[in-house]
Amino acid sequence: MLLKIISIFKKKRIKRRYLILLITIIVLLLILRNITKDYEASYDINKYNVEEIVKDKTITINIKNDGVVYKYLLLSKRKAKRKIVKEIKEEIIDEYTCLTPIIDKISTYTICYKDGEFVDKDLLVNNLEYQEISSDIKYNELGSEEYMLVWKYDGFYSFNKDEQNTINLLDKNRYSNDLMKQIDKYLLFPKYEEDYTFTDFHLIDMTNLKSYTIKGTNEISYDSYYCGQYKNNIYLFDNKNENLYKINYKKKTYELIGSNLIGYEKLVNGKVKKADLKEYTIDKITYFNDEENLISVVDNYIEYDNFKYRFATNDIKVIYSNNYDVFYIYKDNIYKYSLNKTKEVLHYFELNFNSDNTVFIYQK
Repeated sequence: MLLKIISIFKKKRIKRRYLILLITIIVLLLILRNITKDYEASYDINKYNVEEIVKDKTITINIKNDGVVYKYLLLSKRKAKRKIVKEIKEEIIDEYTCLTPIIDKISTYTICYKDGEFVDKDLLVNNLEYQEISSDIKYNELGSEEYMLVWKYDGFYSFNKDEQNTINLLDKNRYSNDLMKQIDKYLLFPKYEEDYTFTDFHLIDMTNLKSYTIKGTNEISYDSYYCGQYKNNIYLFDNKNENLYKINYKKKTYELIGSNLIGYEKLVNGKVKKADLKEYTIDKITYFNDEENLISVVDNYIEYDNFKYRFATNDIKVIYSNNYDVFYIYKDNIYKYSLNKTKEVLHYFELNFNSDNTVFIYQK
């Protein structure tokens, strides 16, 4: 009898454990669903109406007041709870109305509005004044995971953190470097030591400055262009000799894959298709992997989701952008903009004369 009572008690205890486990799993699933599910929420904070849109890996906050809509795109992990804006900070700067949504543990930024135009707060408060510098080069610190190479006609200046180095490659200056191509952390270009044609390529790892040579036997004209990329391969078409090459920058090899004798090919959605010569000689076709960036930079404006705001005043030349990080050239200075903060990264006198295909930037 005693054994029977003990057995019943054990069964009830086991059932209770299973029930607790089941409830725990259900609660976790509900939390996970709440975190991962896209949603929209609308609510008021004082005189402002806030629209909160969570989709994929982005959070959009629209703040509406008196018919004006301030739009903030946050590239951040979503929170478990909704209605995440706790406060809206308002400032008046040079007659601009500036708003900042305050969210716990998520960095936001400030956008200002006046007379139909939105501008970045930093543009109003800390507008950089260009100053002429007598020195040829002056470097300010980059981040620990930011790398920059600047062509100096016979090699490169390299920059990372507070370090500046020099890479010398050529015995004499070369002013035309159209065939320099950045692929991820690598910089690929012909072995410019050769005057009229080249047979080998240089490959530099921008993160550690290791240099490699991709050797070959074909004579390639400088009258060439990079026409495509797929996985570890980049494709180059030699206009003068009408040859198509495939360069594997990981294996550090290249091969002839198209000519008048063997025909031509191209990549369409990652698949090899036959191609006509005129597609390369006349149409100048390209098939690069274009990564979609939620944020674009057009002239002096940041643009996203049918909204734009001005982040720079002068005529600038954007050389690199990754989400909200924008590197640009103004006169002979390189600046970095990143959400309400602009700083001068480098002064290099030669940028006055040549800034095309001169600066290469990689961020880990």
